Amino acid sequence: MRDAFARMQKTLEERIETARNELRSNEAALSRLADYKAKIERLEVEISQLRKSEKALQIQANQMRAENAVFRNRIETLQHAADEVEALRQMIQRLNSVAGEEIGRIVKALLPRKKGGPINRDIRLGEQAKLLVTTGVVDPEWYLIRHPDVAAVGMDAAVHYVLHGADEGRQPGPALDQATEGK
Repeated sequence: MRDAFARMQKTLEERIETARNELRSNEAALSRLADYKAKIERLEVEISQLRKSEKALQIQANQMRAENAVFRNRIETLQHAADEVEALRQMIQRLNSVAGEEIGRIVKALLPRKKGGPINRDIRLGEQAKLLVTTGVVDPEWYLIRHPDVAAVGMDAAVHYVLHGADEGRQPGPALDQATEGK
């Protein structure tokens, strides 16, 4: 009996040891399970934050698309305005040219000439040029800057205007340019 009792006690001790080992193993597994559960909870929080960030980014992307559409419309409007400004600039240049030609005709008609002009007396070219400068019709400095070809040949501005510039529709001074350019 003692032997049977000793064997039983040994079997019980082995079972207890096995149970303790299983308990330790289960406790370790439970600890790992708790770690996994904590990791899962952290990942779920991260996923939730990422979803919120994604929504915020989608909202921001939609806002940027709307702003881009507004900017595209503004660019189209500005391009249209630039085209209109260019058309107006070309129209002003044409009007300026026509006005220059008309001014030239008027100046030529008003200059005293030999018989046939408004004043029937002989007045020399130099005197005509001087008259245009003193009355402010021709601004010699401006004329030579505006018409560098005249300056290049060294011709007097007012003389050139009387001989050629008026017939060519050249502007005699800055007044017409300032009026047409809004200066």
